[in-house]
Amino acid sequence: MNQKQKKEIHNMLSSNMIFDEPLANLTTFGIGGPAQCVVYPEDLNELSTLLKYAHNNKIPAIFIGSGSNLLVWDDGFDGFVISLRKTFKELSIKENATIIVESGVMLGSMVKEAIHNQICGLESLVGVPGTVGGALIMNAGAFGSEISSY
Repeated sequence: MNQKQKKEIHNMLSSNMIFDEPLANLTTFGIGGPAQCVVYPEDLNELSTLLKYAHNNKIPAIFIGSGSNLLVWDDGFDGFVISLRKTFKELSIKENATIIVESGVMLGSMVKEAIHNQICGLESLVGVPGTVGGALIMNAGAFGSEISSY
């Protein structure tokens, strides 16, 4: 990503973004070189705009959650690192015990909310670190139970 592209994306989005951010600041292990641009999209429109821009300009983009159990190379990442941990935090539970949750919600928070609403079965996941999105991608689990089971 060149300086012109950095300026374009900065002017295009109102989302919080940090250029040349060490990924060590975003991982629980505290390792990882700089990302050209870390973006915290404010909403779906901003996320869509960012992904279209990345695609049209052939700029790599990856998603991270809360950085739990994430190993990042010391060379960093030449592209967009998209974090949804500060946004995409909506969680609701329907009357039929269906949980509607966005990817930026911490997994433990979702489990606690489920317990509060008498939804059983997720208890083994309460101590698993990370966001729901990260848990789904990594198929997080504990005590013989995995999120894919739910």
